[in-house]
Formats: sequence, C-alpha cells, structure tokens
Amino acid sequence: MVRLARAVRPDVGCLACGGRSRVEALRLARVLKTDVRIVPSLGFYTRTGESPPSRAAVESVHVDGLLSGAEDPAALLSFAEALLSGARIMPEPWPPQAPGPVRRLLTRLLGR
Repeated sequence: MVRLARAVRPDVGCLACGGRSRVEALRLARVLKTDVRIVPSLGFYTRTGESPPSRAAVESVHVDGLLSGAEDPAALLSFAEALLSGARIMPEPWPPQAPGPVRRLLTRLLGR
C-alpha cells in the first residue's frame, strides 16, 4: 500500500481501524503521514460494533479524523470530502458512542 501511495500520491485516504486491523492501521497511518506526507489528509473509520483506537493513538499518528460506525459508502465519501476540505473530525466525547453526531457534523460541513 505504501508503494502504491508513493506512486499515486492521493490527496486523501481513509483506513479501517477497528477490530484486528487496529495495529496495522496505526502503523500504516504513521508511514503515510510522516514519510514526506504521502497522504496529506488521512482519516480512520470503524464499522458498527468495532471499538475505535484510543485518542492518544489517533493523535500520535497524526490522523485528521475518525468516523465511527461507517457502513454506508456515501458516509465514507462525505468523510473523505470533509477531510479533503481541511476539516478535522474528532468525535467528542471520546470514545465515540454512536455515528449520529459525526454524520451530523459532516452534513453541516458539506452542506448536505
């Protein structure tokens, strides 16, 4: 994935970070954000029922946002668009309990 990111240089990326993929996602995020910022805007997402990484872990790898309970591809697309526009989307209170507040924030940010 890192080789592909270096070749393509995407403006935004979203990584699944729940369940067993958490450690791998944190490692990958660190490389993508610190290796000459291969991916300038990077977000994590979890699926329904998956617990997100700790706030300290997310901040330590410089991830720009977290979407909890992402099942709908349209929600992920809106999330990516918000990150691309420069928004930092971190749920409060932490840890996020439900996707509702994040989706409402995305709707306000994107005017949808």
